[in-house]
Formats: sequence, C-alpha cells, structure tokens
Amino acid sequence: MPQHRFLLTVLCAGCTAIACESVLGIEPIDFQPDAGVDASTDAVSDAPDTQGADGQPDGDSGPDDGGFDADADAAPPPPVIIAPGCAPEVTCGPDNVSCCESRLVPGGDYSQGCTWSETTPCITDAYGPEHPSTVAPFYLDTFEVTGKRFETFVEDYNLWRSNGHPADGEAEHPEVPNSGWRTSWTDRLPETSTHLEFHVYCDAYPPTSEDFYTYDPFNEPNRPINCVSWLVAFAFCTWNGGRLPTEAEWEFAGAGGKDNRLYPWGDDEPTPAHANYVADGEPLPPKTLRVFDVGHFPLGKSKYGHYDMGGSMAEWLLDRDGRDWYKAPPGNPCDNCANLGTPDDDLLQRGGNWRFTKYDMLNAKRFSNSGTVRSTYSGIRCARDIPE
Repeated sequence: MPQHRFLLTVLCAGCTAIACESVLGIEPIDFQPDAGVDASTDAVSDAPDTQGADGQPDGDSGPDDGGFDADADAAPPPPVIIAPGCAPEVTCGPDNVSCCESRLVPGGDYSQGCTWSETTPCITDAYGPEHPSTVAPFYLDTFEVTGKRFETFVEDYNLWRSNGHPADGEAEHPEVPNSGWRTSWTDRLPETSTHLEFHVYCDAYPPTSEDFYTYDPFNEPNRPINCVSWLVAFAFCTWNGGRLPTEAEWEFAGAGGKDNRLYPWGDDEPTPAHANYVADGEPLPPKTLRVFDVGHFPLGKSKYGHYDMGGSMAEWLLDRDGRDWYKAPPGNPCDNCANLGTPDDDLLQRGGNWRFTKYDMLNAKRFSNSGTVRSTYSGIRCARDIPE
C-alpha cells in the first residue's frame, strides 16, 4: 500500500510557514495518513502568522491543566499542522490560511455537560449532569470540510477503496480501544466515486439549483460539505489521515477547556455576526440553501482558533447518543472516553447548524441522528492525533 507523507508546518511569529527543522533545529516530523492523497504540494503553507503575542495560536491562552507535560524531553508539538488534500493556492477564512489547517487543542481537565436548573442555560436535563472530564492533546481542523476538499476525496475514492480502505481498525483513537473502522461497515459505503457524488447531492441527480446540497467545488469551493452520513464522514476523516472527534474532545475545544464557555466564542449572546443560525424572531429559512463559506464569521472563532463550531453545519462525532452516559462511569467521570456505537445507532452531532436556533449552539448541547441519515445540515470536522 503506498504511503503518502507530508511535512508538518509551523506558523512562526514574524514569518510564513516554513519547515520545522529550519526554525527549531529539530528533525522534521513526518505524519503518515492512511489516505491515498498525494500531498507533495501541501508541505509548505503560504498562510500568514496567526499566533498571538504569547506564542500560542491566536485566541489560545495556553494549555489547560492536565495537558502537556512541561518537563517532558520531547519538543512540544507545533501549534498548527496542514493535513493533505489542499493545493497551496486554496485558502479559507479571513486570514487566507490553508483550508486543510488543523490547530492544536492542548487537552486537560474540564467540566463537561450542563446540569439543568432554572438559572442555567440548559433547557433540558439531557445535557447533564455536569461532570469532570479529561482529554489528551489532539488536533482539530480549523474549518469544516469544504466542497473542494471533498472533491479530492471523490477523485481518489476508487483507488483508495481498491487498495483495501478503509481497513479494519483504521482511524482508531489512540486512547479509545476498538474505536476504529469495522470491516462489517464497508459494504455500506458508496461503491464508487459516482455513487459517492450521488450521496452528497442528497440523491438529487442530476443536481439542480433548487436542491439543498452544498457540493459545488467548481463554483463554491469553500462552502462546507453537507448531505454526508456518519459512515461517509468517518471514511473521509480516515482517508484524510484523521478521525472523528469524540464528544468529550469536541466540547473541550468548543468550551475552551477550563474556560467552560457557553458558546465557542465566549458567553456573549449569539448574534448574526457570530454564526449562521436562526436568530430570535427570525422565521425558519425558506426552501433555499443559506450557507456561507467556512470562516465567514470571525467573531464566532473559538478559544483555540477554530471557525464555525457554532452554526453552519452540525458536525458528526464518534460517539453514539446515550442518555445515561453522563450518569456513571466511564462517561462520568470521563477519562478520554467515548460511547462507541454503530451506524444503526443514533450518533451525536454538535455545534448547531444553519437551520437551528441559538440554543443548539451551546457547547453542551447534544443532539443526534441515525448514522445512515444524510441531511442538509450535517457536515464534517476531523480530529488528528499528536504525531509520535
């Protein structure tokens, strides 16, 4: 099986992204995704500096307790890496960085969930009880997967599948045993690239302008992909050298760790400048697709520099929906935990979406869909492991 390698890149204060060894005096870090993508053009990013004055990614106040060991001999991982699948000229967001950028989430301890009371924003007890949770450091893609990134997956899909992917155990979370792909699911994936395109056109083929799909990589390359099932989201992240984030990881990133934010941007009430959602008093969007390019709402950026974690698309997670998961071990307390399921289960999504209200953008809000369902508001954001 051919392996494709790409050089992790660092965004350094006062310079463009350059190879790690020339800045830090260390050997380059080779990340080897299981994807079949030729990432030779992705080794160097033209992205501008996005670090804050403290040397952390813009908006990041540094690791939370329980994250990196400052006494460790190994050099800390770079704050930003570039996943395969994006040509250098394809950029996203207000800073025109690579659409394949993935930002470090330092990990640590935090309070997950939300206990319902008359004084809390939780509108149901399904978000709680609030409980201690720990996650290891990981990377989370800066943006939701765009149509252009997905097009690369479509182009490589037949070859990737013919090489035996996704294989049993691929994309396993390093802290969650048996969380990788299962071969019993493989026959339920689209058979060919043509079937895969049919899948993300929400079965509208040939597609027309009246449909709700976002997949239009030529005319709208930076719109977030929708109409993806959990199975296809899992397969995409596997191909792209990543995996689906766990519920605990996603909420840590959204809440800013110990900051325990209500929304990804903080505790301020949402406004149409923060995210793409249905605002108070606004009617449900009409039968037209109202989706913006990824990174369109800089006010909605999270503590660790991620865009559109509120609104836009509901992002698939690894976990299934278990109403009692937060009430006893291993879900409470959680130590790099995940409530594993199958495509036939109700599987979790987070972040609200363009057709939901402000309450659905609460970091603690939980909602789910069957793993085989495709909807106009379901999208993808991949997590990635810290390279060894």
